[in-house]
Amino acid sequence: MSKNPYEILGIKENATEEEIKKAYKAKCFEYHPDRFATETPEKQKEMEGKFKEVQEAHNSIINGNADTEESGGFDNFFTNLYNSFKKQQKPNEPQIFNVQVENPIILSFKEAIAGCVKFVEFDFNCYCFICLGSGTVPTKQKCTTCKGRGSIMKTTEERFGVFKLETTCDSCGGSGKQNEKCKSCNGSGENVIKFKENLTFEPNTPVSKQVEKTVVGAKINFLIKVQTQLPDGFHVEVKNNKQVLIKTIEVPVIDYMIGSSIKLNLQDGQEDIEIHYGLNNNIIIFENKGVPHKGKRGPLEIHIKQTFPKEISEKQKELLNKFKES
Repeated sequence: MSKNPYEILGIKENATEEEIKKAYKAKCFEYHPDRFATETPEKQKEMEGKFKEVQEAHNSIINGNADTEESGGFDNFFTNLYNSFKKQQKPNEPQIFNVQVENPIILSFKEAIAGCVKFVEFDFNCYCFICLGSGTVPTKQKCTTCKGRGSIMKTTEERFGVFKLETTCDSCGGSGKQNEKCKSCNGSGENVIKFKENLTFEPNTPVSKQVEKTVVGAKINFLIKVQTQLPDGFHVEVKNNKQVLIKTIEVPVIDYMIGSSIKLNLQDGQEDIEIHYGLNNNIIIFENKGVPHKGKRGPLEIHIKQTFPKEISEKQKELLNKFKES
């Protein structure tokens, strides 16, 4: 960029984050192409160039001062959109904003394995793309404050005399047109959008969903995370780049020694699995009984943990001694 980005936004190089945002918003409002839809093609092209220049200036400043960037999920939706302005895309092509929804969808273990349809509904505040968050839009009438010039002269008395300074008109934001309340957001600068969607999950494929919505001329790409609820008492470990479902079962030491079995419900909507255990059998592996991933299920490991009695009777001691002697 050949021009000084700070000069384009009309701010000093030591401007604060709030001053940068305020100046950027005002300049976007001043040169936004939608405001010149009724002007001549030459005028429209000129304003598109200025609007692009303002965006490049803002990006240049922000990239040089990463601390001014804010991040966050669903709760910071307004900030995400504000900081997401990028270079102008193809003419008449709406910008696309990627927004990650903070609260994930929770699938039960059975839903994740069998597949399901989940209805998702929530409200969110969306930055108004018509008035660019200002709450007002220009009319065809001249601004009564600046008489259509877009700037006004301010007189200040300083210690060394009286000074006159030409500044952007606060009433029209420099457009020279009379403003009126934005009908899209009713003057609030934001739109409350209702998100309602049925999301389909294929069997054994509990993956995050991307849903694209068009909101007042802008495309918003929602990334909705998904979490699978594990059965009670289970946990997952990564082994050899695979997610392994693990369950530890406590069995009496005598049962472990002589061998026994137990039935286990995986809460997956399928039949209980029967687990046979005995000496030298501390870990039992079942293939295709673990967590769902990419259309199939991973392995399940059953860890056998021996339990010992806290006390034994004299009769039991006698029997154990006989066992020991044998």
